[in-house]
Amino acid sequence: MSEDSATQEVQCPRCGTQNPHSVTECLYCGASLSPTAQGQKDGRDPRQKPRLSYYTLWSLICGLMAPFFLIPVVFAIGFGVMALREIRRSEGRLWGAGLAVTGMCLPVAWIAATMIANMIGSS
Repeated sequence: MSEDSATQEVQCPRCGTQNPHSVTECLYCGASLSPTAQGQKDGRDPRQKPRLSYYTLWSLICGLMAPFFLIPVVFAIGFGVMALREIRRSEGRLWGAGLAVTGMCLPVAWIAATMIANMIGSS
């Protein structure tokens, strides 16, 4: 096999079959051979599922603890901001932005509900 024909073949990331450079899908298993589908552009494995950001979990936990303790309010907002920044920079490897926002909003909702309840109760 000549060197030119070897560079004209693309290896399938799923099954390892050598395919002609001109095809976009593996001739054996049908997997996509495009660079973005293979993860070659950003260096990640396309078969790897995105995982939940740990900061998101901590933001949500602290947000749920807000009615019982005052200190977790600060941590819920801080972890939520860190989670959103981490998710934005992860290029699709992390998820949980909605949960992070929920973790940040829960303490605000609890504080607002408490203030409204106190206003209604004092009148």
